[in-house]
Amino acid sequence: MITDVINAMRSLIAQNFPNIPIYISNQGEGFQRPSFFISYVNSSTQNLSKLVFNNTVAIQIVYFAPLDDYKNVDSANQWQTWDTLKEIFNVGFFNVTNTGSSTLCNVAKIINITGAPKNAEIYLNVNLQITEQRTDFDNDMSSNTQLMENIILNLQEGN
Repeated sequence: MITDVINAMRSLIAQNFPNIPIYISNQGEGFQRPSFFISYVNSSTQNLSKLVFNNTVAIQIVYFAPLDDYKNVDSANQWQTWDTLKEIFNVGFFNVTNTGSSTLCNVAKIINITGAPKNAEIYLNVNLQITEQRTDFDNDMSSNTQLMENIILNLQEGN
């Protein structure tokens, strides 16, 4: 699910910044500017019922602004990118397609966004909530039904 969320966010950013690289793994010193880096921060799960649960996920997006020949940040580019990122993620939600399924899709609700430009980067923290349904419930029900049938059969046979 985390990979699906990151890929959905990467797609949203790429639609608005088509010629800027978007990294999802640490590049060390070999990255280029301008570029984005998307990383998973943490998550938690809350059961709502036997069938439904909420995932709360924190993702950080870092924008590495272009530098001039003297290693000074292009402030105009940085502020414009900050505004665009806020517009992208202030819509309140986005779709997350589940890997391995072309039909299953979840909606990621954007709980809040925080951050700001700092030095030559922009740090944007996006907190999401994704409500999901358990897919293995039918198998659990089948196992439970089989167990109950065996218990009833054993009781009827006097075992």
